[in-house]
Amino acid sequence: MAVVLNPLVKWAQDRNQVYLTVELSDVVVNSLQIQEKTLKFEGCGNGAQGENIYKLDVTFREDILPKLCKHRISDRCVTITLKKKDSKYWERLLADDIKPGWLKIDFDRWRGEDDSEDERQQEEITRISVEHRNKQMESQLQDHVREAEEEVKELVIKGYLSIYNSIQGIAFFYITFAVLIKLLLNGADAVPRIYDDVSDLLATCQIAAFIEPINAAFKLVHTGVFAPLAQCIGRFIALFLVITPHEELQKSVLVVVLFLAWSLIENVRYPFYLLQTVGYCPKWLLWLRYTAWIPLYPLGLITE
Repeated sequence: MAVVLNPLVKWAQDRNQVYLTVELSDVVVNSLQIQEKTLKFEGCGNGAQGENIYKLDVTFREDILPKLCKHRISDRCVTITLKKKDSKYWERLLADDIKPGWLKIDFDRWRGEDDSEDERQQEEITRISVEHRNKQMESQLQDHVREAEEEVKELVIKGYLSIYNSIQGIAFFYITFAVLIKLLLNGADAVPRIYDDVSDLLATCQIAAFIEPINAAFKLVHTGVFAPLAQCIGRFIALFLVITPHEELQKSVLVVVLFLAWSLIENVRYPFYLLQTVGYCPKWLLWLRYTAWIPLYPLGLITE
């Protein structure tokens, strides 16, 4: 169905007549039908939507005298003068309570009408102008409030994610550093003691990691829920249900390899998330994020 284009129409009135100005330049009027309660207009000209066919089909609030109505076509517009059946001021032009967007008040012409009604007309114009200005200000204020709320919300989310990723990143860097230093200084003799040295911190980090699927569920991050949840559950089972209850496993070299695999993965992942949150991520870290998992994830899965 073709969209009906309405031209911009300005209106004014005095006690006896209504003045309509159809804002179409270089217009060719195809039809103009005026009845006691209605006006139908169709014309081709340049309006708000460029050169097009524009139509009007309106119902007036009060009756008019069609035979005494007249119109004039100029290069810039079509002027229509409607004779009121009853000599009085109309509360509004149209029968419909809702004012359409294409209808505007012709303030210049309104001010130039009957001198005896100047004061009343000026009050009406002032009231309408104030209401229009207030609505515009209210709309702009609401837009600013919404924008401010969105900015504050985004800032709070970024701050929260930055703090979380920073804490997790620092913790896993410490775990990696502690494991590697003990292995370098003590060699194989350090293996039985590594679990006791880093397991508490690692357990805390793994419990805290359950925040990540919650973040995804609340759309705080652009990722799915299943992947981080599956990883958290897998590590939880390995650490708390398999390794922790069995002391003989705690002294195994496989536990050391597993802890290193987990930590090295997070040494890349959390800094990547942190820098991505603040809007800056170097290419080398991006490459490392999507490359390091190739050897580390299979290593972690095998040792798990």
